[in-house]
Amino acid sequence: MATLLGPSFVVLALLCVTSGARAAERMAILPFSGTNVHPGYLQAAQELLRDHLAVSGRYQLMSVGGEPPTVELTTDEVVQAGQTAGSELVVAGHIVRLQSLVRMRVTVYRVATGQQVFSDSMAGSGGPDQLDPVLRRLAASIVSGKPAKDNAEIDSVTESESEAYMKKAATRVFGLKLGMLAPLSRPGNDASVGPMLGIFWLYDARTFLGEIFLDLATKDNLHAFNVGLAAYHPFERGDSTPYVGGGVAWSAVDFGGQGQSGLRAHGAVGMLLGRLSTVQIRGELGYFVNLFSEKSDLFSSPQETSDSTISHGPMLSVGLGL
Repeated sequence: MATLLGPSFVVLALLCVTSGARAAERMAILPFSGTNVHPGYLQAAQELLRDHLAVSGRYQLMSVGGEPPTVELTTDEVVQAGQTAGSELVVAGHIVRLQSLVRMRVTVYRVATGQQVFSDSMAGSGGPDQLDPVLRRLAASIVSGKPAKDNAEIDSVTESESEAYMKKAATRVFGLKLGMLAPLSRPGNDASVGPMLGIFWLYDARTFLGEIFLDLATKDNLHAFNVGLAAYHPFERGDSTPYVGGGVAWSAVDFGGQGQSGLRAHGAVGMLLGRLSTVQIRGELGYFVNLFSEKSDLFSSPQETSDSTISHGPMLSVGLGL
């Protein structure tokens, strides 16, 4: 049995080696072309890409010699260069530099058919120091097919990726609002109307308005203090726009009962004037609903004392923002 297994094992090993060698396709890497890039950097990019591709062991690599082309090669020129090099795959690279921003693109073609089998690009900032991590990411992309922007590792994050994203600035106004609150249902009492005074911070993010507000309503048997957040959708982009939205607030109320606190929700429609100015006027009509109930007053009848009321009603305000 040992005699039989020995030759069989050798044959199997030879077959594995042969199939592995066949799997390693010949890949030629052409000199990089570039726009506004020193020829020395183009030559360095060609060799760096070869070194990073070699790590995978997937290809038989060869670097095609010659001066970097002054313009990006056409598909026919790339395929012809691959045929001359005797490779199955051929890689063409192009680098564009604009001040400190550099974008690198690599494209892989199958020589026999002239078909493009892979293409990806990636940008980096920080000058020549960023050539190596970007080319490492592009090489990994060629091997795995995963886009370079998604294959970063702890030591291949580029300088531009480590920087904070630029964000649109939202304008902000601080304002005062006056109005009235009219709960239609109160513990043991009819509807009532109370004056309201509040302050707000309104943030304009172009596509939506965000608000932080505090307001106070007070009158005999009608007291409410609210701290809340709201968001609105403006319908126009000009100096005047109607809007609609709503929000939530923490609310402490005494509407003629034992008093209670909790969350309050509201919806609102309004008009904003002077949106493009440093002085703004708001008119708003809303409707609130307390998400909690308030028990009747302790001095009410036993039946009323056991009752709880969820208050709700309209609110109206006019505000001036600066």
